[in-house]
Amino acid sequence: MEASVISNKALEEFELEISVLTKVRHRNLVLLLGYSTQGLKRILVYEYMPQGELSRNLFHWKNFKLELLSWKRRLSIALDVARGME
Repeated sequence: MEASVISNKALEEFELEISVLTKVRHRNLVLLLGYSTQGLKRILVYEYMPQGELSRNLFHWKNFKLELLSWKRRLSIALDVARGME
């Protein structure tokens, strides 16, 4: 019984997040294209990011043989993220 209550609560929270994410549109945010809640699996499908994840460019750039982001570029990204969240 307790597991199903937790599962139902998790599903409700997931669906609430989906309802918010499907309404958000901004040029600095990745677009949510779809989702699935079949069974116990939860899947979010976002648009393709041709330059990869931001974390890859910030923290793992050596592993992917990328150029280190300048502080000017990092500040620009942070401002764009803030604008998107605003």
